[in-house]
Amino acid sequence: MSSRWRYLASWVPALVVVPLALAGAYVVSEPEEEFPDLVRLHPLEVGTTWVYAVSDHDQPSGTRTRQVLGDSGLIDENGLVEAVQVSSDYSDYPGTGAQSSVSYLGYRGDSILQYSLRTGVTDQKLEPPAPAYRLPVEEGASWSYEGLLAGSTTISFEVTLEDIGDVEVAGRTFADCAHYVNEFDLVFDDGTQGDHEVNEEWTCPGFGPVRSRSVIEAQGTDVTEELIEFHGVDTHWRAAPADDLAEPTDVPLGTTVGLTPERTNTVPDGEISSELAWSDARDQRLSFGPASDGEVMVVGDIVGDVSATEVSTGAVRWRLALPGPIVAPPVIVGDLALLSDSAKNLVAVDTTTGVTRWLHHFDDVVSAAPTALGSSLLVPTDDGRVTALDLADGETRWTDDRTGPVRSAPARADDRWYVADRTGALTAYTEDGEDVWSVGLEDALAVGPTVTDGVVVVADDGGTIYAFDADDGEVAWQAQPRDYPGEAFAASDGVLVVVQDARRVEAFDTADGDLLWSTTEDDLRSAPVIVGDQVVAVASTGGVVVRDLASGSVTDRWRLPLVADDAKVDSDIEPAVVGDALVFGAAVSATENTAALYAYPLSAAGRTRGVYLRVEDVVALGTSPSGVPAVDGENLYVSGLDSTLYRGTVGGSDPEKIHSSTQFQPSPAVGQGLVVAQLDEEYVAYPVGGGDPLWTFPAVASSPGVRPAIGEDAVFLPQYQVGLSAVALDGTPLWNKPLTGAIAPTGPVVLPGGDVVYGAAGLTRFDAATGATVWSDPSALLPGFPTYDDGVVYAGVLRQSGASELAAYDAGDGRQLWSVPVPEQLFGGGPAAADGVVVDVDGAGLARAFDARDGTELWSVPSTSTPGGSAVILDGRVYLMELGRTEDLFSRDLRLSVHDLRTGRFLAAYEPATTPFLSVPVLGLGPAGTVLVPNGTDFGALLVMEPAS
Repeated sequence: MSSRWRYLASWVPALVVVPLALAGAYVVSEPEEEFPDLVRLHPLEVGTTWVYAVSDHDQPSGTRTRQVLGDSGLIDENGLVEAVQVSSDYSDYPGTGAQSSVSYLGYRGDSILQYSLRTGVTDQKLEPPAPAYRLPVEEGASWSYEGLLAGSTTISFEVTLEDIGDVEVAGRTFADCAHYVNEFDLVFDDGTQGDHEVNEEWTCPGFGPVRSRSVIEAQGTDVTEELIEFHGVDTHWRAAPADDLAEPTDVPLGTTVGLTPERTNTVPDGEISSELAWSDARDQRLSFGPASDGEVMVVGDIVGDVSATEVSTGAVRWRLALPGPIVAPPVIVGDLALLSDSAKNLVAVDTTTGVTRWLHHFDDVVSAAPTALGSSLLVPTDDGRVTALDLADGETRWTDDRTGPVRSAPARADDRWYVADRTGALTAYTEDGEDVWSVGLEDALAVGPTVTDGVVVVADDGGTIYAFDADDGEVAWQAQPRDYPGEAFAASDGVLVVVQDARRVEAFDTADGDLLWSTTEDDLRSAPVIVGDQVVAVASTGGVVVRDLASGSVTDRWRLPLVADDAKVDSDIEPAVVGDALVFGAAVSATENTAALYAYPLSAAGRTRGVYLRVEDVVALGTSPSGVPAVDGENLYVSGLDSTLYRGTVGGSDPEKIHSSTQFQPSPAVGQGLVVAQLDEEYVAYPVGGGDPLWTFPAVASSPGVRPAIGEDAVFLPQYQVGLSAVALDGTPLWNKPLTGAIAPTGPVVLPGGDVVYGAAGLTRFDAATGATVWSDPSALLPGFPTYDDGVVYAGVLRQSGASELAAYDAGDGRQLWSVPVPEQLFGGGPAAADGVVVDVDGAGLARAFDARDGTELWSVPSTSTPGGSAVILDGRVYLMELGRTEDLFSRDLRLSVHDLRTGRFLAAYEPATTPFLSVPVLGLGPAGTVLVPNGTDFGALLVMEPAS
């Protein structure tokens, strides 16, 4: 059996399958109630994680980590199928090295079914779904299966439950484990028989698979996997103790709510600028502001989706779909991101990989951000309890019942936690749970605690501010502001800044509580932040005001982008520091957006100005595009997957149907007053702006990835697998060039002066007037489109030798100037080039930028899902599109990101809530400096998006 089918190691028993979790906003039934026996067979919750030690003929070969990532919505002949994504990552699979996959599984009746398998960015459907496990779990039970993978590879297996008993794994005896034996066969689409494989698996209640063995005698394969670590809601187990983990001595700004563990909302150094650093817009409301350690930003939304992105590039590192909503702000401690979901879980995941390190289930939901101290984590829950957990493994160290729920994050200073509950009780705890001192306020707690200059500051519902000595809890001072404090404090350099009743800002001396200054401002509903000697606050209407810390006088004002007059800044999204920027969150009522993060630099040095993406128009087609739209002025010409050519205008009425075909309709071309499209087996030219056809020309059968090109004097018409034709602008035939071996699905590109470059049968420059070959590289086939910039042709080529690369050619004489390897070419893609930079997106979604002079790599940004076509370069910025997991209705991977062309620095992002049903490149340039983006929430629509700064 070929190693590429090693990914099938999650299809059936003895190949380690993980079950469905029906969690989050899309649950229609509780699996524990509907499928109790299957739940017992396997744990279900999102975040459940298995780690296996892998060995090859008893020799260690890395590990395998599997994790339930979140719920999914698939479509089959019966409609919506509820499933979950389950990742599988080998660090060093024998003979092949590191490899990863994602499986989709779900409950149906008495079985756990496998629906499909995603490897890289490609989804391979299993038809019909395969029964991975089947009830009853009894000795002698058996079942068989025969089906197709990706419509062509035949899979068959016979599973028998040999016996039930105890099994010892990694020093632990697991009881009542089912021992399955599976005989597994493949027949590939060319009729080749795969080598017979025998798999054994031991699956234990509450844990799932704890051991598996795969033997392929014909290949000499004997691979064993044994469980060494398990994290579930009810059970945690490690074969070896967890490494000790303590809070880092240097805690970066922004890793926790309040910017610092003391909850001071202070950036000691810097000066905020009104020039946008980056923006992140989405059409799902955020639960809380982000947490960041300077390298990664973690943020969750109202339905429970959590993502981690790299601060410098904006690349998505990982996503989890937890049971929504996220109920407390995310917190980062060292390399752990701590996430609180509505299922009463606190999930600790690795900030680099998103893999669950531990999961703790409480009796109630987490009610405020957890706070670390030493090697412990203090977690408030809504039942009025605080619990100290071990940072290394999430085990309980101690608990204490409060007089009321803790709704604001505990503060930490030196070797103590300071906790205030809703009743007004304030307590100082040591790491081991000693109650050092406790005091009570006159009224219920309103704001705090904040620790600054040796005092713990809180405010009660009566409007009084109290400062208690941090050592002994004695009252240091108290103050009565003019109005009622309502937002978190900011404190620095002896000054405490207090926002009251959303309209007054006052500053107090932290030494004695004396009033330093007082001023008013309308609709302040977020916490103030002190940046150096500035005080920054955001009004609910989107206005940002900057004041001098010493005097309270206004030094600057601006508005958050996209916030409409009737929108309100979300007070739940407290300001955060992400890298070298201060981030504000807002509810946005602009078209297609409901929430956004806006980052403003804390230092102007070396910054690239960011942008935000504004939707100028929505072009509703009623069907998904079949390729990149063609644009002429305000006119858009789009071929649909319904084989219809559409014409629309920006800001105009709904698009009109120009022509319907019976075959697949590739992308049209526009230029010189013409629109040229292949309609069935002829090319048809229409006048731009509407009207009857001007001329037609014969064509062969259509194919995706093929489109014509229009030059100054001629139109070039690719004939898929046949050759290339040229006609004059009035349709008069000029020449026809048959090409032997013209198999590549590509299109021609016109060079300055009129000649054309085409790569269906070797990259070749043809004379525009005669079709004569000017130069050629016969070994280079193009699965996408070449591009031209400043005298050079750039192309992603497949060599007849099997090599794949990005190559640069002198446009004049065809000399190859440089090349770099490309692991996988993107069908229908191709490089983009401008301003001395070439950007290429490969088939795995990795975008790389190269110096146009010599091919030196400048930067790279990976994608987690299918790329949405070639990069688009506009005004010194690069636009990259991820189409998302197009098989999954619940996918949140659809994402447009904007980067600086030279450095790759992240400038903006836009995320719709769902992924459209698209599998072909669609990202393109729109009219007048806009980009065209598929809309995830309105299938069959294009967004005309304008970048603004």
